[in-house]
Amino acid sequence: MKKPLLIIIVVLSTILTAWLTYKYIFTPTKDEINVTTLTLTCSNGYKITAKYHTPDENGVLSKVSLKVSKDNINNPYEMDSVIAASGAKFETSDEKYFFWEHQGTFVFGIDEENSLAECFEKK
Repeated sequence: MKKPLLIIIVVLSTILTAWLTYKYIFTPTKDEINVTTLTLTCSNGYKITAKYHTPDENGVLSKVSLKVSKDNINNPYEMDSVIAASGAKFETSDEKYFFWEHQGTFVFGIDEENSLAECFEKK
């Protein structure tokens, strides 16, 4: 009588473990599903990976994560959208770095006016 009960417990715990593993480890989150990634090649040897996060309820891209690489040094930047006369513009919270896109050209820079790199999507 104890052996069948033990088998049932082992089978149920295996099923539960498999389901929890799938649910919490292998299932992407909502934010992971709605991320668009671009790889950019830039002047001055910069390489940028830009991850555009889920648009808000109005369809506005409000956040971008950048990985800026040069000479084997990688720097991450989290940026929020800001008002731009044209194109899409993002800045770090301290407003030191910016990332601006207009008509297929991307500019990464510092202190609002100083462009560090002009970039294009790598195809």
